[in-house]
Amino acid sequence: MRILVIGKSGFVSTSFQTYMKRYPDIKVDAVSARNGKWKKVDFSEYDVVYNTTGLAHNDARKGTDEQFMALNAKLPVALASKAKRDGVKEFIHMSSMIVYGDMSQLGEDKFITKDTVPKPAGIYGKSKLAGANALRKLESEDFHVALIRSPLI
Repeated sequence: MRILVIGKSGFVSTSFQTYMKRYPDIKVDAVSARNGKWKKVDFSEYDVVYNTTGLAHNDARKGTDEQFMALNAKLPVALASKAKRDGVKEFIHMSSMIVYGDMSQLGEDKFITKDTVPKPAGIYGKSKLAGANALRKLESEDFHVALIRSPLI
């Protein structure tokens, strides 16, 4: 199996790459999204493309709404579209639980189920949800999209 990680030096990417060294039969390559090098990579060589890029919630004061939408909604769709065109069967995207709203307070229970309706908090959550919704539209019998919505990183 071959996996291409988009986002070469971020925390999630480097952690994943380190973890996958335990599995020598799975080849993992990584490419940066910032410099556009991903556009020159032949995705057809990979079974899976794993997108770990994005503008994080802790950067909310640093980024504009346009930057959040560009990095968290438009870029994932561009990556997935290329993956689909190149014949990749699986696209994994790092999203966030923030699409369901702010975290619960200490001692407060907040449950997310398959029926929970997204209610994003702030531009970070809105951009992540917009990206996820657009990615779902690319799904087909031959192209699967998996969303990872981790609660904390």
